[in-house]
Amino acid sequence: MKNKVVPGHYCDKALKNVFSQETEEDSRYTLIKYIENLRKDTGNLLNNYGNK
Repeated sequence: MKNKVVPGHYCDKALKNVFSQETEEDSRYTLIKYIENLRKDTGNLLNNYGNK
């Protein structure tokens, strides 16, 4: 999965940070926090597909 999300140097720096974590658990935690911040900043712009 990591190779498909971060294939080059043009990707979002936050995603590079997510996938540079030591463990998968740390990556998941960082990604969740990143998404939470995006949702806080964008309101209803980001759909929450996982929680219907």
